[in-house]
Amino acid sequence: MINKSLLEKRFSKNSATYNDYANVQRIMAASLLSFTQPEPADPPTSILEIGSGTGLLTKQLADKYPDALIDAIDLAPGMIDSAKHYVQNKNVTFTCCDYEEVKLTRNYDLIVSNATFQWFNHLSDTIAKTCNHLNRGGQVLFSTFGPSTFYELNQSMQAAKLKISYEKRVEVSQRFLSLEDLLTICQGNSDETRCNVNGYEELHVEMFSEVRDFLKSINKIGASNSNTEHQSQSVSLFREMCTIYKERFLTEQGNIPATYHTLYIHILKE
Repeated sequence: MINKSLLEKRFSKNSATYNDYANVQRIMAASLLSFTQPEPADPPTSILEIGSGTGLLTKQLADKYPDALIDAIDLAPGMIDSAKHYVQNKNVTFTCCDYEEVKLTRNYDLIVSNATFQWFNHLSDTIAKTCNHLNRGGQVLFSTFGPSTFYELNQSMQAAKLKISYEKRVEVSQRFLSLEDLLTICQGNSDETRCNVNGYEELHVEMFSEVRDFLKSINKIGASNSNTEHQSQSVSLFREMCTIYKERFLTEQGNIPATYHTLYIHILKE
């Protein structure tokens, strides 16, 4: 389970540095925006953005659809404050709330979410709610992460545990669903609302000088492991993990790779 209080605290704390380190999330947002191309005479007039963060995608949506009313929500107050400062468009309303808990009062032509669905504890119910609040002919577009995300880090940690005989449970990243599993959940919760579901996946690799630089980038966007059952590792385990990571994955150019496995889902209501 995701500890929502910890998640809110981390994202609020790092709202000022998020844009400096969220390189892959920016690429994901651009991909989502490219999928929103409507028929020229039929742009959306009502948009919901789930997990608006610092407003990077919000601003682009507001500029692209100036006549649409946009509701942008986020869990973290710090993120909402940053977004309000960045997005001055009059057609946007920001609300700080937990999307899994909030009761929606209207339907939308377009529902968009970038790199947020991995933080939900009740994914099936949340997808069902999202589809139920979609107008006929409307679409849901969201991106999230797949199981190959940070595989270098996870392999290095498991090898370090074996090497020093560390027996406590350690998870250094969130647990992510495969595209196939995610599509199954989406299809199962969209049949009653007569929705068509499609998806695809990509791999993005970021390069860093050191393992610590990579881990710093995760912390600086607030995306550290926020599972309730997460256990902090010992200093010796962390050092061993860094050593193994560098031994196994250092490139010929002397860089440390970190893989992001990105998933994209498109739901169209008939």
